Amino acid sequence: MSRRKNSLHLDSRIDELVERLEQYGRKSFLTPQELAALIGVSLKFLEAQRRALDGPRFSRVLPIGVVYRSRDVIKWLQGRAALRQTENA
Repeated sequence: MSRRKNSLHLDSRIDELVERLEQYGRKSFLTPQELAALIGVSLKFLEAQRRALDGPRFSRVLPIGVVYRSRDVIKWLQGRAALRQTENA
């Protein structure tokens, strides 16, 4: 089975990941470490996505550093799901 160019392993688990994130609450903030553990990706992946402006929306909050709002991560995952459906149509 070949994988589409823009397909990631997390794409097959979007519903499960959205459910997990909703348990945190849509106003919750996550550090890169928390998000990586929650959705099963590496910190390097999240960093690369930030540089490419291709990942979930993020903010830099001093002195903490980068944080992600769970609702923004949910939107990003849902956008990936919609794109995937369009590609498969």
